[in-house]
Amino acid sequence: MAALRAAIAADERDGVVPVAVVGTAGTTDTGAIDPLGDLAQVAREHGAWFHVDGAYGLIAAASPARRPAFAAVADADSVIVDPHKWLATGAGCAATYVRDAGLLPRAFAQGAATYQQESSFSSEEDDAVVQFDSAGIPYMDMGVELSAPSRGVLAWAVLRELGRAGVAARVERHIGLARHLAQRARQHPRLELLLEPELSIVCFRYAASDAVNAEILLRLRRTTRSIPSSTVVAGHLAIRPCFINPRTRLADVDALVDHVTAIGDELTGAQPG
Repeated sequence: MAALRAAIAADERDGVVPVAVVGTAGTTDTGAIDPLGDLAQVAREHGAWFHVDGAYGLIAAASPARRPAFAAVADADSVIVDPHKWLATGAGCAATYVRDAGLLPRAFAQGAATYQQESSFSSEEDDAVVQFDSAGIPYMDMGVELSAPSRGVLAWAVLRELGRAGVAARVERHIGLARHLAQRARQHPRLELLLEPELSIVCFRYAASDAVNAEILLRLRRTTRSIPSSTVVAGHLAIRPCFINPRTRLADVDALVDHVTAIGDELTGAQPG
């Protein structure tokens, strides 16, 4: 927060307008949650737009146990969340919410065209009889896509099947998997937990060089069913599983840990014990 305030002050001294403050509700990299309430306060102090990037993590707010960390999302001017991540709708489904929808047509509306014929949509939505009477909510004027697929159906289908309680249960189960892995890494003499998981991402590694961990990742992907990604934490290469797959089981988590230790032991010549 001190760095943010200093950056804004420096901009203002240079005549640069602080347009927006962006907070992250669960980073895609490590799952960390920014101090959203403090960020909202800074944005208000400077008359800046407050945007929350919840692409990966915001779905966790469906869980009553996790909701307090996301409370300041209610103060945002805009929020994004990706149903194609934790809701598993399939790729290409993202959602943006804005406090003042009237701002979107000002930014994106392309204006009238003669071929669209205003009279084609002659009724209000509440008294429309057929689809030609009303275009409904003018989403075509609210974004960069004039013609867009019906992505909302994907999210609706998942929510219709799971309900709020089902989404919350999925979140809690996946966070539980992350904590289970973190506990195993914490207890194993040849594994290192690089960050305590806040959500369902775990950053850990075999206690050896980055080169060894890079080779472990390569062999995992080539020879096992465990396919984690990687990141860098405090200058160290981390093995980074992110648990959002509805089919992931506790046995899959244990298998990943076992594979990492077995491959690491083989590479370093360590004796299991």
